Amino acid sequence: MLNRQFTIDAGGANTSATYYRNADLEMTLALRAHGGRLLQMELPLTQGRHHGYHDVDPEYREKNSKKNYQRLLDRFRGQNDILAPRR
Repeated sequence: MLNRQFTIDAGGANTSATYYRNADLEMTLALRAHGGRLLQMELPLTQGRHHGYHDVDPEYREKNSKKNYQRLLDRFRGQNDILAPRR
């Protein structure tokens, strides 16, 4: 669950993310950089087939995934204090 106002204040989801891949990682890093805490929960979930990944042209997927990831690196590179410790 996200606090809506806190998420907006932290910059929310990046509207430049034309493809979803890595967009969730970018938003969680923005939340942590803004002072937020993220909790990992063990839930009985199963991952099914993701249509946004499998039904998209592989060339489009690769190009936009790289763009999102590069933007994420440019924005957060070196900010190791916002990373969660390894479990």
